[in-house]
Amino acid sequence: SSRLFASNVGFNRDLHCWKIRYTGAGSGLSTFGCIGVVSQVSYVAPKKSEINSSSMGNAYYFDQHHEAIFGYCDGEKIDEITQERHAQLEEVKKTWHHNDEVAVLLDCCQWTLSFYVNEKHFVGTIRIEPHLTY
Repeated sequence: SSRLFASNVGFNRDLHCWKIRYTGAGSGLSTFGCIGVVSQVSYVAPKKSEINSSSMGNAYYFDQHHEAIFGYCDGEKIDEITQERHAQLEEVKKTWHHNDEVAVLLDCCQWTLSFYVNEKHFVGTIRIEPHLTY
């Protein structure tokens, strides 16, 4: 089952970076598959909310199972960043394993969202809708 963790603290200016470490059992793939931001968290239903649902407003996230970064607006896909769009990069890590850290950089000056695995493996960047709180 999927889990959605949200905060009532949002960002709409400056740069913000956070990371999460997966400490699941063994060296298999993690049980959580997405990390990102949304513009609305007013309604998060236990066990029923998904990051790309219309109730989340604008959602941008790195999905390791699809090996892509997605953008959604009111439940409709508006962008998808795949390996092909980052072909110039030699080393792109698109999944995480036991003890890996996924870092997220939210740039509310340039209105972009970037992802890194273990701080050195660039995953990609997606443009986000400006002037919203994420």
